[in-house]
Amino acid sequence: MINIKKILQKQCCMSIDKFKTKVWNTTPWFERSILMSEGFAFCAISDLFNIEVILESGVYNGRSTQMWANYFSSDTLIIAVEKAQLLKSTFKRLEPYKNVKIFRGDGPIIISDFISKFPNKKIGIFLDGPKDTAALNFAKKAFLQLNVFVVAIHDMSVTKGRFNIDCPELNGKKGELYYSLGRIEFDKWELGQFLTDEEWFVNEYSWLDKDESNFDAKQRFHWTPYTIIGTGKPNRELGSYGPTVGFAFRKKDINVT
Repeated sequence: MINIKKILQKQCCMSIDKFKTKVWNTTPWFERSILMSEGFAFCAISDLFNIEVILESGVYNGRSTQMWANYFSSDTLIIAVEKAQLLKSTFKRLEPYKNVKIFRGDGPIIISDFISKFPNKKIGIFLDGPKDTAALNFAKKAFLQLNVFVVAIHDMSVTKGRFNIDCPELNGKKGELYYSLGRIEFDKWELGQFLTDEEWFVNEYSWLDKDESNFDAKQRFHWTPYTIIGTGKPNRELGSYGPTVGFAFRKKDINVT
């Protein structure tokens, strides 16, 4: 039986030095960005599957896109799609990366088009819009294509004291853990899975986020790790570790040699 945890631990050990050099020390923080540890998880898992094309939906300030551009070689094509108008500063930061192509429009539609354009390439997808069940539904369709090897979905956290207005039956008492419909469906998905709030990953790689907690105090309950600001000490009151990325992949695609 494949031990996914052991395989991921080994791959993370193989990828961390490169990530520290090329990303951790070079990519600045921006408001409401993915965490550095979340970016590392995507890079390491992309290494595991030898991803050749990255398709990203949801660019916002471009921090995650810049992470991929800094980490991967210029031979790796990065297609980034954003529905809203990007800031000029974002375009300026990403302009030097010749393997990064930015498109404005509906992420799933544009990404689906590019999946079909690269039938012989290994594709990795990072979804930071759409969210929740819409992201899950798109990911399931994407996996019908054999050239899609991994799909990562952002904002899959479990939170405390949050209530679901649209689905009152999911509401609990104040302080109870809240699982979004997307996280519930993800946990049931019959594919290989990994979430960045898993205990082993938090224990081994949360140090990548040591500076994240010092930023954006107004957003700290949603956009920074569950740490006491500036100390890095655990504070589990928030539920998951940070926004959380959920990864799905086919176990048979993992090379265990």
